Order: sequence, then C-alpha cells, then structure tokens
Amino acid sequence: MIRQPRASSTPAASDEWGASQASEPTSPASVRTRAPPPVVPMHPRSHRTSWGVPTSAAENSDAHASESVRIRRERSRLTAGSTWDFMAAAAVPDTALLDDLHQQLQEELDRLNGPVGIDLAWWQSHYNDIIGYVYSPGTPISYPIAYDGNNEYYLHHDLYGNYSEYGTIFLDARVPSDFSGQNNVLYGHHMADGSMFASISNYKQQWYYDAHPYYYVYTNNGNYRVDLFAGIIVPGEHEVFSTSLSTSQLQRFINDSTFYSGKGVPSGQIMTLCTCSYEAANYRYVVLGEMIPLTDNTAEEPTS
Repeated sequence: MIRQPRASSTPAASDEWGASQASEPTSPASVRTRAPPPVVPMHPRSHRTSWGVPTSAAENSDAHASESVRIRRERSRLTAGSTWDFMAAAAVPDTALLDDLHQQLQEELDRLNGPVGIDLAWWQSHYNDIIGYVYSPGTPISYPIAYDGNNEYYLHHDLYGNYSEYGTIFLDARVPSDFSGQNNVLYGHHMADGSMFASISNYKQQWYYDAHPYYYVYTNNGNYRVDLFAGIIVPGEHEVFSTSLSTSQLQRFINDSTFYSGKGVPSGQIMTLCTCSYEAANYRYVVLGEMIPLTDNTAEEPTS
C-alpha cells in the first residue's frame, strides 16, 4: 500500500514582519538565501539625538538654532579674549630681553670707556700695598693688584696679611710699581674654583679669545685697555718673564700662540698675566697684551 504523506500538524509560521508563511524544510540553501530583515523606519516626525533621546523635528531645529547662537557667542568671546590677552602681553616688557640688551650696552660702554665703579682710591685707602686694579669684562677676573718688593709674600697672603692659599694678584717686583716697565708681569694662582687667574687658561681655546680679546688695568698714573696678542705655555723659567722683550721674541710668541689675534708685534708697553699650567711639572700659561692708554676715560677702538 502506498502511504500518502501525512499533512503537517504544525501551523503555518508567522514571520517576524507579520506575514504568514508555509513551513519549509530547512536546508543550507534555504538558510543562505533567506532575505534579511528590513530596516524598521523611525517615526517620520521623530529624530534621535546623539545621546539617543528622541526629539521632534521642531525641537531639534530649535536646538540647532540655539546651539549656533551659543557657538557664535563663544567664538566672539574667545576672539575678544585672545585680542585682549595679546594686547596685554604686548604691553608687558620682556625683562629677560631687556636685561640682555642692558648687558650688551654695558659691555660696549666698558669697551669704549672702561668699566664704571672701579674706585682705586678706595682700595688704596684700605690696603697699603695696592697699586692697581685688573678687570676683565665677562670673566671672573676683577681684583686689586698688590706690590711688596718681592715675589713671594703675596703668593700665600691675602690683603689683610693673613695666610691664604688663594694669595693675591701681584706685580713682578723687578718692574717699577707705577707700571712704567716694558713688560709688566702680573701673577695669580690657578684655583680649582675658577677664581684668581684660573680663567686665563681658557685662552688656550680660540673661542675664548674671540669672546674676551682685552681687559682693563687701573693705576695711579692712568688707566689702560690691554689688547691681547699672544698666549703661550712655557716652563717656570722662561724668557717671557724678562722685564724687557725684543721684537723677535714677541714675534716668536705670536707664532706660538694658542689663539690667533691677527695682531702684529706691539710697539707700546706690554702686560703679561701668568698662572700655573699642568701640561708638565712647573709649567705656566701666560697671555701677553699691549697696554693702550685710556685718555680722558675714552678708549681707542681695539686694533685688528
């Protein structure tokens, strides 16, 4: 007997959109070809804000208008604030820039006229052995110069007469105390903290000479700008310490100099600064310069 297929007792399925559909055998093909659910439209007079809260079109339009007004007002406020901030900032001087300009101006005045504030008379009224003052702008060198008639005492004594490892800057006892010698040698220790004459060892590098090509000396007989022309490393016993130097000696020092000054052999008086150097035992570093008188407190332009 041929068995008839039994009618399905399962009622017709109602799809999720409300349409009635007959039950069908499931298969991979039927699964793959099943249509996707349609997008459910929102209410035509409803919008959803970025926070997910439905609002009417009218409300949304009003909100956009209010937001536009608020943005314009805020932009106007910020623009005005920025303008006032800029004007206020422009009205406040840059103190760092002013300080830098003041320092440059003071250095230029020092170069032309000699530094202001060196009162040699005051030093001499307080200390008996003071004969001058040495000052190098922009460096640690700013000291009174002592003279005792020998080259030992101020190696280890301060101006008060107390023992001191710093000593005091002093003029070579072999030359006149009025700085009228042909080669006036000043001695100072090379201290580890950079004081006394330690900084002159920097003239072993060209950049330091370029930054500090001269210094000043104040004496009872007049003031001088000392234009440097040579720096050399020498043993403790050397011809550079002679009280009189020949043209050939000076030319040799220029040729051996640790820096290039572009200057020739000077024709005037010479001042030599001396301190310890450590290339070998008992070595010295010296810098030589020509003494240019400051007439009526006005200096000549440094020679090139």
